[in-house]
Amino acid sequence: MIDMRTQHATASSLRERILEHSLVADIWRLLWSAGITDVEILRSEFDGYGYDLVIAWGVVVRHVQLKAGRLKNPGNFDIATSLADKPSGCVVYLDVDDALEVRAYWYFGAEPGEPMPSLEGYRPARRIGRTAEGVRPDRKNHVRLRGSGFQRLDGLEQLVERLLGRIDGGGETT
Repeated sequence: MIDMRTQHATASSLRERILEHSLVADIWRLLWSAGITDVEILRSEFDGYGYDLVIAWGVVVRHVQLKAGRLKNPGNFDIATSLADKPSGCVVYLDVDDALEVRAYWYFGAEPGEPMPSLEGYRPARRIGRTAEGVRPDRKNHVRLRGSGFQRLDGLEQLVERLLGRIDGGGETT
């Protein structure tokens, strides 16, 4: 029998890719069924600027940091402060089961087209490694985001609405 806990840890990069591809496919399928085909979804080659995806529809351009876990709600985790410099940055947390099926979507951000809520007041993230003195120094340009700041969403449709605005099937946000 496969030890899923070990597999989640040892194949975390593959797990992230599967979840990212699945989310993009699910969003495209939802938009397709609404008659919307003019949304751009771009993937970052690496997570050097705080986001994994860019989703654009009309004047709304979202830089999205994806996080995932097998927790029923988001825990605390680090994000790059550069995400807040984007026009409409946000964080999406996917609560997934062992088979990588999404159980719930959680959202941290503002309305479509609006800047991300201020990251002031969040404590600096710490580096994983310790110095020779045993101290974990601050991780430059990163903060520790609290899971309590996330809003639980009622499914993929509500996630797409939070990201892009209300879709009415006619290619316009409302």
